[in-house]
Amino acid sequence: MSPGENIYFSLLGFGVLMAIMIIWLILRKRKKLVIGITSALIMGYASYYLYYPTLKVNTHAERYQQLEAYLEKTYPDKQLAISPQHYEPGYRVGEFRVNDSKTPSMGVSLRVDQHGQVSQFATWSNTSYPTQKSYGEKLHSITEKTIH
Repeated sequence: MSPGENIYFSLLGFGVLMAIMIIWLILRKRKKLVIGITSALIMGYASYYLYYPTLKVNTHAERYQQLEAYLEKTYPDKQLAISPQHYEPGYRVGEFRVNDSKTPSMGVSLRVDQHGQVSQFATWSNTSYPTQKSYGEKLHSITEKTIH
């Protein structure tokens, strides 16, 4: 899980703990009821924590299908590649890299939100641009050849 998700579950767990403490203070004379409510809260939290990765995979798959339908409707004559098709750690749910099959080294990053809206938030490229050092080395080698 990402650090943001760890913080989310920590805060959620802290909230569950606070709820349990308040329930114990209010219903301290009814031990069986308090134990039942506490058990239900803890099992609910644990179940959500264990189900969360599956929820992300299912949501990503649903948004992949929405993106496919959007691209087929918007660009019917183009052959587009979408990645990742399945959720992978390191990616955010609903974010995809899309490129034309004719230009596999560059493309756009698209995001599908919970309402099915598709938006572009970045462009990407696998080609490297010359850095200042390499450009300077090329310039230096050119000037050496012209001088000699």
